This record gives sequence, structure tokens and C-alpha cells, in this order.
Amino acid sequence: MKHQLRILLAACVTLACASVVDVRAQETLTQPKPAPRAPKPPAPEEKPAPPPPVMISERLITVGGMAGYSVDLHTASGFVVPDVPTCCPGYDGGSGGGPVAGLSVELPVSSKLDILGRIVYQTTRVTMDAREDITVRINDQPVPSFIAHEVTPSVSMASFEPGVAYHIAEGFSLLGGLRLGAVLSGTYEQRSTLDPSIPYDFSNGAGVREETAGDIPQLNTMQFGIFVGARYGFPLNTQRTLRLVPEVQFAPLFTSFVVTDAWSASSFRAMLGLQFSLMKSRPVTTPLRPE
Repeated sequence: MKHQLRILLAACVTLACASVVDVRAQETLTQPKPAPRAPKPPAPEEKPAPPPPVMISERLITVGGMAGYSVDLHTASGFVVPDVPTCCPGYDGGSGGGPVAGLSVELPVSSKLDILGRIVYQTTRVTMDAREDITVRINDQPVPSFIAHEVTPSVSMASFEPGVAYHIAEGFSLLGGLRLGAVLSGTYEQRSTLDPSIPYDFSNGAGVREETAGDIPQLNTMQFGIFVGARYGFPLNTQRTLRLVPEVQFAPLFTSFVVTDAWSASSFRAMLGLQFSLMKSRPVTTPLRPE
């Protein structure tokens, strides 16, 4: 009897345990399905920093000064100083020279071309010689001799010289333009000298006559010509805004210095200048940094 009770008790315990397990399983199966979690939004991509702007320098204006010397070829045709007595038949020119100096302004219109304007002061002095052959008698014999005529005119003038500068390479340029000038003053010295090898003097009792000096009358104030030349600029600083500029020019005049006769000069100038350029910087448009 006791054995049967134990079996019955064990069966009850087993049945009770099975019921608990079944209830828990049902609770697990009947629980609501958890709601799906919303996906996290992707982190915003960090944009790379734009590259620094590319800057270039542009020249706004160039100013400068220059000074040098001019070797002048004077051409004339029977020139004599107007209204000044002389027995000379006329002079045909000579070579001379004088200092030259000026100020300049240049404006770039492209990477290859500048428009320039200059104010130039120049003086020129030349000695013209003429020989007049004569015959004198010495001991009843004809002896060839001569009278040496000499005139030394000096002229100063100022001119406005507009032109262009064409840049062939870095620092090297060709120049060309006009000379629009005005004669400021003109003076002369002249004399005639008898051949010192003959035992004669002029009627004044000396071997020299017509020795005079003064202002040149009848000056032709307005002058016109051209200039062509070349130059090279040596940079004096790392920014290349300051340059030492040697320059050579050929500058002929087409007008006469006096109204009455043909007398003009062609100049070969050698000058040394100093130039300063005012610059500005601006960004350059690139595919990575458009305007």
C-alpha cells in the first residue's frame, strides 16, 4: 500500500512539473514580437577643406627715371648761324653729344605689351668745321693756303616721348615711339682762323676774325622725331618690383633746329635707369576653386 502511494505521489509531482513547463512555454510563445529598431542614420561625411587659393601678382604701373649720355650726329647743308656775319660758305655738320635724362611711366596692356610715356631733357653740343681754300703770294710766288672756319652751337630741348615696349623675354624689351620736343635754348661760338703757316694776318691785324658768341637767332621751337631701342631689366629684389635697367636707343629728329637752314641731329643714347613696379595680387580660378 505504501508502495502504491509513493508511485501515485511521484506521478502527481511529475504531472505538476510538466504543467509548469507547458505554461511557461505558452507564455513565451504568446509574448508580442519586439518592434524592429530603426537603423542609425549614417554619420555625415566630412567634406575636405578646400585648397588654399592660388594667387598671382599683376603689375599695375611702372615708374622710373633714367640718365645717360647721347652721341649725336649733326647733319647740315650750308648751315650758318642766322643773322651773324661770317665769311664761311656754310657748314655740313659734325658729331657731338651731351647728357640726357628723363622720367617714365608705363602701363601694361597685356603680358607682352606696355604703353609708355616719357619726359626727356637733352642737350647737344657740336663743333662744325669748314675749310676755305685760298691762294696767297709769298716772294711773288702763289702759295696755296686756307681759312679754317669753326662754329660750336649748343642746344637744349625737352620732349614728350610716347611709345610702346614689347617684351621679348623676361627682362628684355624692344622700344619704339615718337619724339615731340621743344627747343628751350640755343647758343653758339664761332671764329675764322687764318692758316698760321703763312706770314699774313686778317685786316684786323690778327690771325683770327669774326670771333663771336651769343644766342642762336630764329630757333625752330617745335621738334619732331622717333626713337627705337632695347633694354634689359636686372631685378634688385626677390619680388622683381625694383629693377636696374640699362638701355640703348637710336633717336633721329626730322626737323631743323633753325628756321633758315637745314640742321638736325640723330642721337645714339646710352642710359641707365631705375624702375619700380606697383603690383596687386588676385586669386586664380581653378577646377577645384571656381569663381
